Amino acid sequence: MRAAIYTRVSSVMQVDGFSLDAQHRACVEYAARHDYTVVEVYTDEAESARTTARPAFKRMLDELHNFDAILVHKLDRFARNAAALLNIYDELDAAGIRFIVVSENTDYSTANGRLQLTIMASVAEWESRNRGDETRKGQAARVASGLQVSRPPIGYSYDASRDLQSNDDA
Repeated sequence: MRAAIYTRVSSVMQVDGFSLDAQHRACVEYAARHDYTVVEVYTDEAESARTTARPAFKRMLDELHNFDAILVHKLDRFARNAAALLNIYDELDAAGIRFIVVSENTDYSTANGRLQLTIMASVAEWESRNRGDETRKGQAARVASGLQVSRPPIGYSYDASRDLQSNDDA
């Protein structure tokens, strides 16, 4: 069977790390163990899974006729929007494309599998939204305390003992 691999990281800082390689390796190993031939790898770098408007993701969905299965390391690499995930899953199912999360051992085509998919999709969405809420709360607390929350603008530096200053003042 022909398989596509989908990998994703959500931030620029993760692009040069090990996550994409680890996701790819896990999917390739799964494919080898289950006699899948990997025909394409789709990778989105620094793209949120809250939306389906990701370049490689969209291209993969446009090319469903090229493979029989999609391998993804973890469900949250594929989507962090429960409604979108379930709609895409239905599209894959209608096209006869198997959706395989290699870190899990679940057949999503069964009633129990569909229930697990729905629950895991909701958890992935909640986790993403909760992380955003907590980040905004932390940033607001830093601002309220007079602390820096981002990089200084070009031409400025940050010295904690003197606060934000122009490089001309240094």
